[in-house]
Amino acid sequence: MKIINYTTYPVADALETLADVLDIPQDIILRVKQTPQAIRQGEAEFIGFIKPVEHSPRLYDLYLSPGVSASTLPKVLAHECVHLAQYASGRLSVQGSTVMFDGHEYKYDLYDSFSPWEDEAFKMQTKLLKLIKKCPTTNCMTASRTTSPRAA
Repeated sequence: MKIINYTTYPVADALETLADVLDIPQDIILRVKQTPQAIRQGEAEFIGFIKPVEHSPRLYDLYLSPGVSASTLPKVLAHECVHLAQYASGRLSVQGSTVMFDGHEYKYDLYDSFSPWEDEAFKMQTKLLKLIKKCPTTNCMTASRTTSPRAA
């Protein structure tokens, strides 16, 4: 997976480890961006979210809210990478307010942490956090090997 980091968050090593563990294809391009303000949907506030880029089947944007703490960032990355793997494998797709997950159609108007794709991401993020902590570098969240936006 190619990572283009438009933020100051040091995310490359953790994202590379997660991509390997989750078998995210190497031809996927992930752009990491920061939103100018908190991400909201109804009453829910998000620290991060991922979405495919329209008309670009291998390109995804990961949005992070401003001020994500160093202690929270690994959890957000793990959770969102589960969704990236769901998208990249074709298990998850969104068309307007319709979500397809594992061949089932769901109406999706407001965020639901109990939806099957979210349930899977929440369950897997705990296991993935342990792997991030065992990265070959001293701390996956401090060293960054991302491609700078200027070089992309």
